[in-house]
Amino acid sequence: MEQLAPKVLIFGHSFNNYNGIGITLTSLFSLWPPDKIAIVAPMAPIPFLMQNQLCNRYFDTLENREYVINKNCHVENKDVLSPTSSYEDNRSWARKKVSYFLHKKIGIDDLIDRNPVSRELIDFVNDFNPDIIYTCLGSYGAIRYVKKVCVQTGNRFPLAIHIMDDWPNTLFNGRYFSWMWKKKYHRSFMGIVKKSILRLSICEGMSKEYAFRYNQIFFPFHNPVNVDLWDKVPNKRFQSDSAIKKIVFFGKINEDTQDALLDMCDVVTKLNRRGMLVQFDIYSPNYSKDMSSLFGGFLSCKIFPSIPHEKVKDHIKDYDVVYFPLCFSDRTRYYARLSMSTKTSEYMVSKVPILLYCPEELELYKYASNEGWACCVTHRNEDILLQSLVNLFVDSNLRNGLTKKAYQLAISRHNLINVSEDFKIKFIDAIRKYDAR
Repeated sequence: MEQLAPKVLIFGHSFNNYNGIGITLTSLFSLWPPDKIAIVAPMAPIPFLMQNQLCNRYFDTLENREYVINKNCHVENKDVLSPTSSYEDNRSWARKKVSYFLHKKIGIDDLIDRNPVSRELIDFVNDFNPDIIYTCLGSYGAIRYVKKVCVQTGNRFPLAIHIMDDWPNTLFNGRYFSWMWKKKYHRSFMGIVKKSILRLSICEGMSKEYAFRYNQIFFPFHNPVNVDLWDKVPNKRFQSDSAIKKIVFFGKINEDTQDALLDMCDVVTKLNRRGMLVQFDIYSPNYSKDMSSLFGGFLSCKIFPSIPHEKVKDHIKDYDVVYFPLCFSDRTRYYARLSMSTKTSEYMVSKVPILLYCPEELELYKYASNEGWACCVTHRNEDILLQSLVNLFVDSNLRNGLTKKAYQLAISRHNLINVSEDFKIKFIDAIRKYDAR
């Protein structure tokens, strides 16, 4: 007999189709009854919520008001900032430097409490009366915010936390007096860990590390994938004699990806000059004139605006290789070590060969290497990257072996139906044990 889903208040983040946390939440809670979910978050994408009917109630902390989400509701002037929104930072050089100093070096956001708890918010939480509050946190300020809400609602609602990046051990890096911030973060995070009745992580590696670091069990839950939905898209039949080989990258261009993307641009340029026709397409929310100029100078490399998340499955199968890079900087090695990209399971189910270019310290590489679902390059070396790419083009056994293993793992470990049901059971069991105390 199927067990009934508990009432969950998702705090701090919302369902959406444009960032990792939003996509992951959308997948994990996709089989939950909408009347059993309420959201407290800033800038929730109302049109997306209306179209997908994932929840019935939402409290916007920026506007300090509630929305009832249904197909007939009409919201005026509710613009939501997303990666596809056009935005240019027109601040002066001096203002940018001051902002960087205050936020990155001083940690002004953690010194000033920017999250007041309103009476309207407390009334919303009490009226919804959740069985549990679920939060992904993400910062020292988020911990304080959640704690205040718990206190002002009489600590009546148990708490579940889901950690998707190792921010408790990395966000203070580069600040002045980092030793002090590390101690403050650790003490605050330990408090919320002990308070929680259910603790979740983004991958098995993080769960193992956190069990050692915080002496608590963390259950790993990563973004699952709707296998049936992906299977409806016809597979491209790889032609070894095809005139043009096509590579694709989907995602942000930032300090964790830019250098690795430029490395691939160099590789593609070299291959074209040697007579092999290769095309590299980048679909990114960071698309702009500056980015277009940066990548436009390379032969057969093009950058486009991002594709809506739900459309990626329709485009990825037109390519021969999907490029999955993370840079080799000290920052990326440290910050992304315990992370698992939202795109991982989707690439695995796509039946397109994956070329992973990242440091060997990352859990992402360890998963790919141990299970054999990607061609991996773990040193920043364009010659090795070039040869690995050529191998994927010319070796059909390599391609077929990687895609077969990736697809099998997507079905056995990341299938949305199974993962979502297990996710729900974890909540039910935790609440049952809490109520029995």
